[in-house]
Amino acid sequence: MRFLITFAVLLLVSFSFALDFVPGSGSQVIPEDSKEYNFAYHQGTDDYHFYGSDKWAVFFDFASVYPAAEISQFLVSKALIYLPQIGDSIKVELFTNEYNNPGTLLTWNKVLVSSNWLEITFPQTVQESSLWMVATYSTSFIGTFVSASYGSGTHSYYSNTNVPQSPYYQSFANAGFSAELLFGLTGEFVLDSQIIDLELTYFNLEGIVEPGQTVTPTFAIYNHSSIPISDAAIHLNVYSPDPDFAFFDEIPVTETIAPHSLYEFNDQNPDFLEHQFTLPERPVQLKLRAALVSSHNDNDPQANNIKLIHRFSFADSYPIFLIENFLRWQNASQISWSQDQYNLPQFHILNYFPILGDSLSNLAAQNRFNWYHFNSLPRTVINGNLKINGFSSNYGNQFTQLCTQAQNSKTFISSADCRIISEENSDQLSASLTLNNAHTQLYSSAVEYDIVNLSRLFVGLFKKETFNNSERWVIDRWIVQNQALNGSLNAAQSLTLDFSIPLNNIPLSELEESYRLYYWLQMSDTGKILYSSFAEFSNFVPVNDINYSIPRLNITSNPLRRGEQMKISLNNGKQLGRVQVYNLKGQKIKDFYTTQPEIVFTSDEFPNNGIYFLRFPELPAAKAGNPTTHKIIILK
Repeated sequence: MRFLITFAVLLLVSFSFALDFVPGSGSQVIPEDSKEYNFAYHQGTDDYHFYGSDKWAVFFDFASVYPAAEISQFLVSKALIYLPQIGDSIKVELFTNEYNNPGTLLTWNKVLVSSNWLEITFPQTVQESSLWMVATYSTSFIGTFVSASYGSGTHSYYSNTNVPQSPYYQSFANAGFSAELLFGLTGEFVLDSQIIDLELTYFNLEGIVEPGQTVTPTFAIYNHSSIPISDAAIHLNVYSPDPDFAFFDEIPVTETIAPHSLYEFNDQNPDFLEHQFTLPERPVQLKLRAALVSSHNDNDPQANNIKLIHRFSFADSYPIFLIENFLRWQNASQISWSQDQYNLPQFHILNYFPILGDSLSNLAAQNRFNWYHFNSLPRTVINGNLKINGFSSNYGNQFTQLCTQAQNSKTFISSADCRIISEENSDQLSASLTLNNAHTQLYSSAVEYDIVNLSRLFVGLFKKETFNNSERWVIDRWIVQNQALNGSLNAAQSLTLDFSIPLNNIPLSELEESYRLYYWLQMSDTGKILYSSFAEFSNFVPVNDINYSIPRLNITSNPLRRGEQMKISLNNGKQLGRVQVYNLKGQKIKDFYTTQPEIVFTSDEFPNNGIYFLRFPELPAAKAGNPTTHKIIILK
């Protein structure tokens, strides 16, 4: 008995010194109405609730912000801390930095945690080029936590007391956690007299970013210097791959920006609407560059004066949107029941159980969990980039808000065709996925933001499983995972990708009844899903009716402009056979037969500018019941 008691005490002590977390709310928690300058390393989202220590710290390196300045210090006015629960008290101390550890105590304060977002003032003024903020706040796994957002983990620390005689501050990154504490400082930079710094802290477009819509730039500027600035302006350049569209505007700041103050340009400004502009009628990728200029440019560090953003003025609708649930079996009913309360027919829910040994778990689910760099459950992902961490009483509101946000998205993929081909006496199926971009102009240069090059293809085999009293789709295995497209998919182009589907002894009848193939394109940098759809196993194309190596059509000079030639051929060099051309009204304007492997069109052969459709009814795919239709554009 004595041994058991001793072991229990040791176990309790070991748990008290172990850093761990539970999922946070995932909500943005930074107050949006503050006009003060806040310096922090976190993202402002309540992603993780940590426990296991009673001392938490952040190291602030202000000198690194202005490396060329002789003096780069920060004058602290108050500390900003977000905690997920109220009650108890917190002691906050500021220390000098000595050998990358807290040194001399500068000032401190202890306050009651009366609200989640704390603003803590100090009795002494602090101005340093670097400092440590140390918060003494006891935490435990039963409900007292500090909050953190996703980040590098290199600035946040906790007191590691695994060896009680030698406690030390260990960074979150070193402990294996990619998170930054929701600790920050409010104040002003103090720079040497040669530095006059204006910072472009925010820039975006207000309005619906779709073809033909009117949008207006909005931005914010902070004056870090000790002198008023009266001649600032924003030089806005809007670029696109469309040679007929480019836009420039100079937006003057009509007010004097007082020292250490924030200026905002938004719909409250009287001249806001004077700077709106209309997006091109044709779907297009946009690149926007906002540059902050003034007569002090020579003394103003330029690193924080430019914002470069990319926006997609797309027009095509998604066939479906994806909701991905990452679950443990014990919380699956909680999440699915909450989602079942909403009628969202365009959203398809895919379920993953990544903890091996859990019911319905497998390596495919674990791979997807790791692709997102998750480290806690449950998680909900909507359209790839909209995420809910954990489950709370506010889950339903978050879920509906993010689904509404996703529904506003458009894509550059105008259509897709996933053809599944059965082979006699074979334990695998062949598949061919063709993606079509009818009219959206994209950047395709190595020096531009190439979304096709950044896109990754995922094709998953999902099985119909029953849990929580309903049939739901659960990952079975990946057919294609994180595959680069390795091709061009600009306006009026198509891209075909071939892959195999191993059956693993699944009868075709069971495949048709209980399985579905979901496929999507997902950005490798932002995670946003750019296109998603699915294919059923109810309509196989027999291999005897269609050549496995499906001939692909090559079309050059599309769009076709005056003085150019459009050349059309098959990649296998065989004859095209019958060729038909239709206009947008469905009227046939050409119908002829050729024995040649290539045909050539000029713009003079078409009555008007616009979109036309080519059909080749004698190609093998068409004879199998899948007429091949290709869109071409004529620009005289």
